[in-house]
Amino acid sequence: MALSNLTDNAVKHALPGEVRIAARVDEQNRLYLSVSDQGPGLPPGAVERLFERGERGVAQQIRGFGLGLWAARRIAQLHGGDVEVAAAPQGGSCFTLILPHSAPKPSTSAPSLSSGQPYATAKN
Repeated sequence: MALSNLTDNAVKHALPGEVRIAARVDEQNRLYLSVSDQGPGLPPGAVERLFERGERGVAQQIRGFGLGLWAARRIAQLHGGDVEVAAAPQGGSCFTLILPHSAPKPSTSAPSLSSGQPYATAKN
């Protein structure tokens, strides 16, 4: 949902041009999912305000309730991460969802999908 919110905002606010999505993992095993656009960018002083609940930014004519960036950051924080914003290299803005990244741990308590055993059962 957080990545979807960032992508939706980029599409809504971008001028005709590209919206780019990139992913990488750093040395501390953190996952970075970046969404950048070629929109007008952000005015100075608007950055932190954009993450407030109900804040709709400078383009008030664009549809929305001002919850997308707030929700994206809140979701990231609940998972031990955050959302950051910077100027995009090609102009516009770049919002980055940062999350701790770890390989899934194998479970010994639940059957795997490939074990031939039913994953879930139902009784009438």
